[in-house]
Amino acid sequence: MGNTDEILVRFKSAYGIKSDKEVASLFGISQPDFARRKQRGTLLQLMIKEAIAQKVNLNWLLTGEGGMSIAGEHCVAHFSPVGLPPEIIDLLERAKLVLMSKNPIASDALQRNINYFAYAIEKEEELSEMKDSLAAMKAEIASLREALTKCIPRDDPGESAAEEGRPESKGEKVA
Repeated sequence: MGNTDEILVRFKSAYGIKSDKEVASLFGISQPDFARRKQRGTLLQLMIKEAIAQKVNLNWLLTGEGGMSIAGEHCVAHFSPVGLPPEIIDLLERAKLVLMSKNPIASDALQRNINYFAYAIEKEEELSEMKDSLAAMKAEIASLREALTKCIPRDDPGESAAEEGRPESKGEKVA
């Protein structure tokens, strides 16, 4: 088994976090408490408990051998966002810390906000599609009106002007 520092490095890797502060937050403990546990060697129990809950391979965590996740299981703790900008990766890592924290109010609030914003974005996209569809329909209606006016013969020019709500032309009589 590796030393606690090596195990902590692998633990951070599995969770995609970089600092001891983030690990302390994940465990729901203060930074001074984290430092004391690290110094006393009692941090290992917290890492093992969390690793089991998240399907992290304990053999990998403790020795560095084997795969990070348990065979046949998806390691929920590991997130590898290929191709995303660093600022989005950072936000995702922070969101993960909040969602996995022992603070149910913060976790619930973030979940609700994410769900509401996702819903709003979906509706914005639907609205945009509907606007595009409406614009296409309006263009089609205008085209059909134009074609109709060309096809329908008008017998009395004064009658067609009155129907359209226009004043009669100079050559027409006003009744």
